[in-house]
Amino acid sequence: MKLVGFIREHNDVKGGIPYAENTHDNTVNNSEILEKVVNYLKTGKLVLAWMGYFYNLKDNSLIAPDSYYSDGTYVWPSYYSYYLITDKGFKIDSGFLEHMKSKNFTINHLEVSNLSSIEKELSRIMETGE
Repeated sequence: MKLVGFIREHNDVKGGIPYAENTHDNTVNNSEILEKVVNYLKTGKLVLAWMGYFYNLKDNSLIAPDSYYSDGTYVWPSYYSYYLITDKGFKIDSGFLEHMKSKNFTINHLEVSNLSSIEKELSRIMETGE
């Protein structure tokens, strides 16, 4: 299981990156790739959800429920697609991008059969930060 798209200010976990380090200076993501990535994220399987919401770090507006999704290999928070859409320079992890490309930006839900083990591992990470 690999974590991707975690922002330190939302989730203080190992691998979480501070918001300021997630944005490119004067770089804009390719709109065609960005659309495919966001669609991919939206088709992930729900792994874990908590009562609560994430709030925009800039203006404190409500952006997404406190939930996490997976494709069987990667796990991402619900807010990842929000920041990709609203900040066109928000980083897309290169390893994750290659993973999605290799799958033709399609999640085979048969591959996501290990949701229970992913949920347990993610719960442990969220509790310990490791």
